[in-house]
Amino acid sequence: MVTLPMVMILIGLDSIDRNLIDAARVCGAGRSEVYLTVILPIVRPFMIFGFFFAFVLSFNEYIISFMLIGFTHETLPVKIFNSLRYGYTPVMAVVSTFIVLLTVGGMGLIARFGDLPRLFGAWETVEK
Repeated sequence: MVTLPMVMILIGLDSIDRNLIDAARVCGAGRSEVYLTVILPIVRPFMIFGFFFAFVLSFNEYIISFMLIGFTHETLPVKIFNSLRYGYTPVMAVVSTFIVLLTVGGMGLIARFGDLPRLFGAWETVEK
């Protein structure tokens, strides 16, 4: 789960054209200006996509949540699983629906405003 955001960020860093960084440096930009104006805007969609996808996958990690937390606290994946096992309540239906809507909405926004071929590691993007 930790590796997915790292892989996405590495794909984003790999997609940066070195000539853009050189052009910014030639125009007088310092290291922090190059990072804020060149690198970060290119890598930001990859960071958002990777961390959102890791967030969605974290709900599938019931065993890890259960083993790390133990009996003192109850995380949301553990609460949902226990609700399914010991007695289903309407509150869990609302929480599950909210999670599904959050996931569909987030992925829809990424699909609408992001460059999906580039986010998935394509070397060239198709012009619309």
